[in-house]
Amino acid sequence: MRAPCSARSATTDGRGRFVKSAVRWGVLALVAFAAAALSFDTLLDLVRRSGTAGWLAPLFPVCLDAAGIGATQLWLSPAMSTRTRRSARTLALAMIFLSIVGNSLDHALVAYGWRPSWLVLVAVAAVPPAVLGAVVHLAVLATGDDRAAAAVDHSAAAEPVRSLVPRHAEVLGAMPTQAQRVRYAAEQVGSDHVPALLEWLAAHGFPVTHESARSALRRGRSNAGDEPSTQIFLPVGSDA
Repeated sequence: MRAPCSARSATTDGRGRFVKSAVRWGVLALVAFAAAALSFDTLLDLVRRSGTAGWLAPLFPVCLDAAGIGATQLWLSPAMSTRTRRSARTLALAMIFLSIVGNSLDHALVAYGWRPSWLVLVAVAAVPPAVLGAVVHLAVLATGDDRAAAAVDHSAAAEPVRSLVPRHAEVLGAMPTQAQRVRYAAEQVGSDHVPALLEWLAAHGFPVTHESARSALRRGRSNAGDEPSTQIFLPVGSDA
């Protein structure tokens, strides 16, 4: 009787967590939508009062909100460098500040019946190009971080292949088939490093396609108990 009770308890706990998570995210989504809609409407009114009309006017609040969201995402991303995260934090806080100032200014104009002064017009007109420059700068920093991470991953993947010194090329040359070469090389560096492995084989005069390599490794795993190890091709006295 305990097992069914435990199963029902686990199911109930799982449903409870799901409901709590759904309520939490639902409330957060509702608050975010309401705040974005109110801010959007106020900033739209401000930019229209400043002389921007037609379909271009809604792009002003979108510019601020989208830049703030994107910058916040990079700011909180652990994959980004410290420099990129600092720049993203500065941009995110700047977008929040500009949105607050814009909302407050529009409400003041409406409440007191004021007309925007030339300073307001200049400030509103300066926001889009400033945001564009900041976003491009941040995008370049983030792209540099992505490329640096990719280079590190490639270097880490290629590291074991350096153990395939030239003496292994002689061993590979004595093997009659591509499959035997692939399986032998994989035994030296591990089958998890196939891309770097194929680069090494091609550099030493043994080009192998990705499909041939995958097929050879699959056959090698399925016949591991039936075929002798490719280590028999090592020359006498080798320390591989």
